Formats: sequence, C-alpha cells, structure tokens
Amino acid sequence: MAYVRVLFWRSDNWIGRIIRWRTRSPWTHVAVYIQWLDAPGRTYEFDARGAWATAGQKACDEVRVPIRPLQLWEASELERYWLGVIRWHNLYAFATLVGLLAIYPTRWFWDRIGWRPFSAKFWGRVCSSGVAESFKRFGIDLVPKRAELYESPGEIHDSWFLKREGT
Repeated sequence: MAYVRVLFWRSDNWIGRIIRWRTRSPWTHVAVYIQWLDAPGRTYEFDARGAWATAGQKACDEVRVPIRPLQLWEASELERYWLGVIRWHNLYAFATLVGLLAIYPTRWFWDRIGWRPFSAKFWGRVCSSGVAESFKRFGIDLVPKRAELYESPGEIHDSWFLKREGT
C-alpha cells in the first residue's frame, strides 16, 4: 500500500507575492509526498534547483489527499514519473514561470484560440505542472480542460480529485 499526499505552501517572498497576485490564489508552491507501507516516504517537487526528492514529508501549510486510495500501479506510475524527471535533471522553468505570469489572466482567450506557447519538453516545468503531469501518468487529470503547463498551485488545490486530509 502507498500513501500519497499533495503538499501546498503559501509564500510571502517577492516571487510568492507575484504568483498570488497573478493567480488570485494563496497557494504558491505544490509538491507530492509518497510513502510505501512502513518505509520512510519522500517529497518530490520542482523548485529553483529543478526536480528533486527530499527524505520524509516536508513541513507545509496544507495537505490534501486523493478522494480514493491509489492502486499500487498508480502510485508506482506517480513515483516513476518523479524518478524519471530527477534522473534526467529536468530543470525548473524560470522562462515558463515568467511567461505564465504574463499570460495567466488571459488564459481563457489563449485556450479559446488553441494557442499553447509553452511545452514541458522544450521549456521545462514549474511545480504545479510537474504535480499535474505526474498524476496524468496514470490517467487522472487534476485540472480538466487545462492544457499542459497551465495549471497553478491553486487550481490543483481545488482539484476534483483531492480532499483535505482527514475529511
């Protein structure tokens, strides 16, 4: 059995303030925690250093869990995604973050005309796109109707597939 948690943070540094202003959400960072049986778990995330893992669950502002326990194969796919991006040294996409912050308020228009200027394969990933992409590996779209790399931490927080831990 595997326990999966999605971790959320609020940041008051200047980058966090810009993210909150552009996305109109208090959430500025998101990561995934995976623990297998009684073994120590790991927190997987994208940050300024790129994709990486930390032993144990990092302290955070809020924890959300899937609405149903994940099957073993689903948790395996989730972890396989993170181990793959770490192995290939996927970098944090500062250019994507700047671009997303610039176009975020007008996404409705770009979605309507089908323009997708960012691709993880070319530009890299930001924290929220990594989390969303890792769940898509086993068929769960945390933010339906949102194209690759267009998810924000706040949209993942409000996902249909996640609930507050303990509820």
